[in-house]
Amino acid sequence: MRTTDRMLASVRAGGDYVRAHPATFATLLAGLALLRPRRVWRWSKRGFFAWRIWRAVRTQLATFAARTRA
Repeated sequence: MRTTDRMLASVRAGGDYVRAHPATFATLLAGLALLRPRRVWRWSKRGFFAWRIWRAVRTQLATFAARTRA
C-alpha cells in the first residue's frame, strides 16, 4: 500500500509541476514534435484514449459508489 501511495504522490506532484510551469512543458512538447512527429502523434493518440477510458471508469466508479451508499 505504501508503494501505491508514493507512486500516486509522485504522479500528483508531476501534475502540479506541469500546471505550475505550462510554458516549460509546452516547449518540451513542441521540441519533441519537431524532432519526432510520428512518435509524438502516436503517443498523443494513446494518451487521448487512455484519458477517455480513465474518465469513463471514474464515472462508472462514482455511479457504483453512489448506488452502494443508498
